[in-house]
Amino acid sequence: MVFAGLFSALVKQEAAAAVATNYSTIFSNVTEPSFYWDFRTTTPLSDATGDYVEEIVNGSTTSIKARAVGNLQFNSLLGPDMSDTNYIDIDDFKFGGGHSIEVYFYYTQFVNSGRVIDFASASGGGDNIMIRIKTASNPKLVLQYRVGATNAIQTVYESQVLSLNTWYHVVATVNSSGAIEGYLDSTDLGSNATINPTGTPPGVPDVTRIFNHVGDDAFFATGQALNGKCAFVRVWYGHVLSQAEVTSLYGNRTLIGNDKATVVLASNFDVTSVLSSWASDTSNSSFGASFTLTGETTYTFANGAYEISASDYNSTYGKKINEVLVDGGGSYSGFDWHSSELYDSNGNPTTTYSTTVDGVSYNGSWIQLSLPYKIKLSSVEITARNTNNQRDRFVKDALMAGSNDNGVTFETIDNFTTTYVNSGDNNQTQTVSTTKAYNIIRMVCKTTHGDGSINMEFWKFSGDVIQ
Repeated sequence: MVFAGLFSALVKQEAAAAVATNYSTIFSNVTEPSFYWDFRTTTPLSDATGDYVEEIVNGSTTSIKARAVGNLQFNSLLGPDMSDTNYIDIDDFKFGGGHSIEVYFYYTQFVNSGRVIDFASASGGGDNIMIRIKTASNPKLVLQYRVGATNAIQTVYESQVLSLNTWYHVVATVNSSGAIEGYLDSTDLGSNATINPTGTPPGVPDVTRIFNHVGDDAFFATGQALNGKCAFVRVWYGHVLSQAEVTSLYGNRTLIGNDKATVVLASNFDVTSVLSSWASDTSNSSFGASFTLTGETTYTFANGAYEISASDYNSTYGKKINEVLVDGGGSYSGFDWHSSELYDSNGNPTTTYSTTVDGVSYNGSWIQLSLPYKIKLSSVEITARNTNNQRDRFVKDALMAGSNDNGVTFETIDNFTTTYVNSGDNNQTQTVSTTKAYNIIRMVCKTTHGDGSINMEFWKFSGDVIQ
């Protein structure tokens, strides 16, 4: 369905362009990193377990968090105090081949092989990438790489003896052929070793690294930690930094790297899903359809494909999708999703429809909208049908989840519980708290108000559209 002519006058204005930030300064003359974590902060986040986490929103499509282990906390503008039991564990992420790694650190005590970073693909070590010192008595800079469980190569810069209580800026690069090059405080230390030169392909294995420690080793051994601080870690996957880029990074090493500046394309933007006319088990009865919007000039980002889908539908009472409206344009006759009878008399799900969100599986029917842009939700408006038996079918406990990788993984946006209303209109707007934008929004209906199915008459998102 083409939406030409669908929109009425649009009154909301596009927000101003992004302001300058440390991020834009740091990477003004440098290719943006694939992943980075800055541990210098006075406002640490915490996850569901209460562990402190650091999450920088940059080029990565999936959230990759750095988590505090032990008593370590991200609460210092110089970086956290690390030791053998207090270090940082980074979530799984994939990189290898040609790449670059940047770290900024100092030692307060030397121990043998004291690690600044140690990233590995297996417990007990595998495909390790390490930046460390040689020994406590001979603290020279070492860049070490493994292929599988084999110590493939280690580059020891014999002339670079590190000192205690001194900040060091180190960049390690490896090109696609496996040539290793190190930089210390912007000085090129040269390339004197190649990892896996006869491999297929040569160089550093391009694998998912699942034991990623900052300030400790990946072998879970004792006595090989960074006793000191690490301010940040940055990784470029597929890019080898040049001397000019390294020099620029060194010059901005003391700037605390905040999130990449976001450009708000539209504030308080509305997206409304609309269905009309009862549909028996005929075309579109799978409750999934795509619509294409073209010709929009005020909000050009809104042009593109919209798709609405659900885990299930009632073939007798389900609705055929008619249209999706954006920013209040056009008119609608009502939204109506009627799921199958999949909940018990207490409103709990009895089926195996499930959605995995942040690694946790949640049962319940779901409805989803895919957008051609990312929206950072601020509210969700839903309405129950205006009859008593339909009120019991209203979603009670809901989980809003978002995805930016075509629904492969979902992250929690927010949870809310609706109020049961005995009579009159049952239109409820739920405030949503989130710091991240998504182009796929899914609502998991964890419970109903007592009926065996879900019935919704209206569904609208509001939020900021983020570039």
